Amino acid sequence: MACIALLDEETDVVITGYEAEKNPYFNMVEQQPDGYYKLVKTPEGALATRQTAPKVFAMNASIYVWHRSTLSKGLWEGRARLHAMPRERSIDIDAPIDLKLVELLMQEKRETS
Repeated sequence: MACIALLDEETDVVITGYEAEKNPYFNMVEQQPDGYYKLVKTPEGALATRQTAPKVFAMNASIYVWHRSTLSKGLWEGRARLHAMPRERSIDIDAPIDLKLVELLMQEKRETS
């Protein structure tokens, strides 16, 4: 319901995500054509810590909400809003360690219920 509530006449799509642990302004780099590495996104001024960098979100691909009329724009051709979800509800299972993490979280939830 929260995602649907964010989809107003000024918004084309609502996505979901969580506050990212890595930040392109502080600790994410990519290789340049010359072979050296630089920050993915250059901040406006020096940053001493990731916590002082602009907040960024990682998409978790849980929910997408569009107007039928804006669906053809895709994700980034229109105006997008984000509904922030807790990190523990945003785990992609791409590797065996991810599955172990989810199993531990589920076990903990069962034990506290």
